[in-house]
Amino acid sequence: MIEDIDLSRKYFYEFFSKVFNFIDENEFNIWHKQLLILAKSPLDESLVSDFNKLCECDFAQLKAEQNAVFFDFSYVNVPISASFYDEGRDDGKMKLQACEIIRKSKFRKKEECRQSEDEFGFLFAFMASVIEYDLKIAQQLFRFVINPVIDE
Repeated sequence: MIEDIDLSRKYFYEFFSKVFNFIDENEFNIWHKQLLILAKSPLDESLVSDFNKLCECDFAQLKAEQNAVFFDFSYVNVPISASFYDEGRDDGKMKLQACEIIRKSKFRKKEECRQSEDEFGFLFAFMASVIEYDLKIAQQLFRFVINPVIDE
């Protein structure tokens, strides 16, 4: 049975993955429901104001900000891959490391998925799935791919 702390980690990874993976309003609605649940019991009281700001956003506002921060090529964007933060470029050794760890799991990336295995949206969604099935793989992914770059 999955421990409470691991279940909480799973929920947070799923929540974070959606910020990098918004596809449509339905995905936003799922994320917003998660936000309301997480806002009721923040890990730290200093997060209350952040949760309140997020709760005020609607789909159009959040989608516009997501596009401006991550995808609009007319500005300097925030990189979304572990390789970029490790080596200053995409598709580097962090991608290879992530692929090696993912292959140890029962999960496989769908062919139509255009995300790199070391993009945060993919990594966080994968972590949300693998935590429930294989904590050893989740720990390796955190230790060798996510943790070395996440502070950046």
